[in-house]
Amino acid sequence: MNTRQAERIILGVVLEDKEALSEVKNSLCADDFREPNIRRVILTLFNMEIKDTARISNILCQFEDEPTRDLISEVLLEVDKLSDKRKNLFDCIRWIKQDNLKKTLKEIQQKIKLAQEIKNESLMFELVSKYNNLVKRQRQELL
Repeated sequence: MNTRQAERIILGVVLEDKEALSEVKNSLCADDFREPNIRRVILTLFNMEIKDTARISNILCQFEDEPTRDLISEVLLEVDKLSDKRKNLFDCIRWIKQDNLKKTLKEIQQKIKLAQEIKNESLMFELVSKYNNLVKRQRQELL
């Protein structure tokens, strides 16, 4: 599994299942999605009335560009092949959260190195504290 696959599965399940949209909305924000077209569709879904997600045609009408319409069609076909969509949804949400956390931790590590190089101890301690808090949060979520 990679982030792109996880995002596509989430989008496909959300397009099929109104309740899945609430789950995703409670767990992730649109900025958690890296693929721009997926982020745009997710943001549109977050902003639509829940009842509107029942009709794919309403969603397709929101987008005039062919690549986004193709994306929607593709993910619907892909998700149709999944045996346990809810389990896949939760696995993908977890994957994206963990992947985004890894990315954030890596960025903080780079900032810590820069703070060490310029000998800015207060910034370094602030970043180390932030890093440690994120690691603790990650451990708690895994329990």
